[in-house]
Amino acid sequence: MGLNNDHSTIGGGFCNVMYNDACGSFIGGGCCNLVDVTNCISSIVGGFKNTFSVYSHCSFIGGGTLNDMSCACSSTIVGGASNCIGASFSSIAGGKFNQICGLYSFIGSGCENCITNFCGTGSAGYYCVNAGVIAGGLRNYINHCITSSAAYNSGIFGGNAIGGGICNYVGMTISGSYQSSGYTTISGGYCNTAGLKNGGPDELRVQGITIGGGYSNCAVGNFLTIGGGFCNCVAGDYSTIGGGSYNTAICNSSTVGGGQCNKSCNDSSTVSGGVFNTASGCNSSILGGRCNVASAEGSAVLAGFYNCACACYSVASGAGAFSYLYGQSSSFSGYNVFGGISPVIAQSSKITAWGNGSLNSTTIRQILLYLDGDGSRAGSTIIPNGSNRAWNVTVNWIAAVKSLGVGTTGGLAVGDVITGTDAFFFKKVAGVSSISSINPLDLNSDASMSSATITYNVGASEDLQILFTAPTTAGNGTTAPTRTYFRVMATIQLTEVNW
Repeated sequence: MGLNNDHSTIGGGFCNVMYNDACGSFIGGGCCNLVDVTNCISSIVGGFKNTFSVYSHCSFIGGGTLNDMSCACSSTIVGGASNCIGASFSSIAGGKFNQICGLYSFIGSGCENCITNFCGTGSAGYYCVNAGVIAGGLRNYINHCITSSAAYNSGIFGGNAIGGGICNYVGMTISGSYQSSGYTTISGGYCNTAGLKNGGPDELRVQGITIGGGYSNCAVGNFLTIGGGFCNCVAGDYSTIGGGSYNTAICNSSTVGGGQCNKSCNDSSTVSGGVFNTASGCNSSILGGRCNVASAEGSAVLAGFYNCACACYSVASGAGAFSYLYGQSSSFSGYNVFGGISPVIAQSSKITAWGNGSLNSTTIRQILLYLDGDGSRAGSTIIPNGSNRAWNVTVNWIAAVKSLGVGTTGGLAVGDVITGTDAFFFKKVAGVSSISSINPLDLNSDASMSSATITYNVGASEDLQILFTAPTTAGNGTTAPTRTYFRVMATIQLTEVNW
């Protein structure tokens, strides 16, 4: 019993030692237990070679073997072997070789589990709060560390948890400015990682991540979820992988529901399931199937295999369908007569062209229809893909008067319409397009719109042009507000084949 140990007690046992400045401390029994210098009001109930090293006031070791506390005020080790706490207000219930170096943390049991919390010297404006939990398992690791090279205002929020499993990792080594990590959970599994082991770029946030379980899953970013599975990877913010294997969701608000080897790699993209599907366009989606691609903004593949929706807002389904025009919806059976998947030798599809315009009866009488309304978007001209392709084309069209211009005659009124259905073929051979004669299947109109027409031409880009010409009685204003305003829409059915 050392000096300044007022109100301290060694109740029994063998070779138990209490050094100086351990006032109010207690060793109940056991063998070779030690309360080192400057450990007031701390207790070792029993066990073998348990130690309070320094500055572990008001702490408790119940029993076990080779358990140690250092600089751990108000902390507890209930039992186990070779467990260590180096932070205040923390607890280890049992197990072996478990270690806590973070405030307000807890390890329930298991072996070689670790919760760290280190703030390097020389960093400006850093702060660390741990509050980590490892319920059990083997070699699970919650890392809260700021290195000595970390720049201004680095920080760690804490609140991370690992339920169990083996070799799971939560946290991040903070090595740059304005970084943070916290509020992350791995429920269990093997070798799952939520965070970054070796730091990352400035302003990186790794927080709000949940991994339900599985094997070798990885998540880096904010508010991410992996339900389970094998070798899934999610990054960015607000993204989710439900399960499966080798799936990737690597942009903001991207989702993979499950399956295998699926990729959701643009903002707000989704792959619901299947195998080897890739949604790489912003706001794109694939419901399922195999080897499908949705590569443009707002594109979608409904199901099947080897389908590609590669134009904005296009849709593909079946097997081997290829939607290459803006807003195109295509389908194909997928097998050719020689067997196997066809390289898009034939398919059926639908597109919609439209336009708005303020016209008059002399100088500005025509509206050219585009798939996006004005021709400003990629794929909005109506042109066959490749050099050798033919379309059987059916066009259902309508034009309506929205407003009247100055000098309108002939009884033309707002709401007057003309509708028609035309059929023809359009083909592109060796890069040169041509159009057949037009077969008008139907034509109906108000009397005032009878002189309006729709014509079809080959454009300078070898594209199909659909041109609306206003009736001769439209108002003859010289400025847009004084002209007659029309809206024109055409639904185009294509049956196509290539060679």
